Amino acid sequence: MRNSILFAGALSCIAAPAFAQGSSQYQPSAEEVDAIAAGLPQLMLHPLYDEPYVCSEHPFGTSMEPGDSLGQDCLIIGGMDWETNSGFMTYYRTDGGENSDWYGWGKPVFAPAAGTIGRVHVNEVVNTPGTMIRGLPTMLSITDEAGNSYVIGHLGEIHVEEGQSVAAGEQIGTVGNNGNSRSPHIHVGAITADGKPAQIRWNLVTSALRTRDYVTKMRAESKAGGHAEAE
Repeated sequence: MRNSILFAGALSCIAAPAFAQGSSQYQPSAEEVDAIAAGLPQLMLHPLYDEPYVCSEHPFGTSMEPGDSLGQDCLIIGGMDWETNSGFMTYYRTDGGENSDWYGWGKPVFAPAAGTIGRVHVNEVVNTPGTMIRGLPTMLSITDEAGNSYVIGHLGEIHVEEGQSVAAGEQIGTVGNNGNSRSPHIHVGAITADGKPAQIRWNLVTSALRTRDYVTKMRAESKAGGHAEAE
């Protein structure tokens, strides 16, 4: 592959997208930002989950590391009674003090694009919600046929191997909480074939198919007494 990635300095550069930790930062000038915005690449991705979720975005300039710049942190939400249409969406049950309180904990994560799995990194330290243990997360990269690369971080389990081909929407792992993370979620970043950070867009038509009619599923769980707990 064209790019290299440095895993916490402990591993040598390998064939995968750049995801360096502790690399030098800079603040782009207003002119640079305007020039980038004028030609900002966007990539359309398959949804990460088959349940309702929300994402917060990393504005350009907050981090200049490929895979982090313009990346998104995505969390599954729950809490509504879909049978009675009561309640409201939130991130966790009770006070969120345990990973198992979070609706996303341990839930399946799906490939955002078709491609080949790059280097896989595993961080076996599990964070407690509200506390960050700094370091690279459990993560992997995917490179598509066009040469665009995608970084998926904070996975709990990984269900694929380096060099494996995956389809968009194929399960690649589960939601975890490790590395630079304070709660169970998935980070995704996109890098174009020429090494530029890309703004992520979600294919909402695919989402309607991928979610497998989650409203029907949630209503069934509401009738059964609440959302199914993640193991």
